[in-house]
Amino acid sequence: MSVFAQSEVHSRLAQRQTSNGERLWAQSGFTLMEVMVVMAIIGILASIAVPAYQRYTAQAHITSAMGSLRSQQLDVEQFMMSGGGLAHYALEETSAAYGDITLTLEGQQPALHYRFNADSAAGIGEGSEEAVLHMVRKSTGGWACRAEGITSRLVPSDCHSS
Repeated sequence: MSVFAQSEVHSRLAQRQTSNGERLWAQSGFTLMEVMVVMAIIGILASIAVPAYQRYTAQAHITSAMGSLRSQQLDVEQFMMSGGGLAHYALEETSAAYGDITLTLEGQQPALHYRFNADSAAGIGEGSEEAVLHMVRKSTGGWACRAEGITSRLVPSDCHSS
């Protein structure tokens, strides 16, 4: 062992002994109180962050569903403009990211329905209701959006709740 290494070992020993030669125990770790304070802080942060994250993911599901409906809406419009009858349109039921899209006729007008699957509906829906977004073509040519079973704060601004 070098002289420098020996002197460092002696200085460490000297730091751990009192003037009368008693050895001191070095304190290591955290006290119970410190751990409890850290856990309380983590709990408070989680109670704020988790609901915000759930709202964010629910809003993302709604946005994705609206995008899927708009895409199908354009396809239906193009098909109708090409002179095709809606009875011959090929969309029966299409799986989407968070649910299924179906096409029905309401009177003589097409209607697209996005039904959220159970996993997605849990964060979107109101209680036990089925969460559905409807896009119905008006006789004037525009489309109307209607939401069923979706929490009011998540309903897109161009839709109305029923």
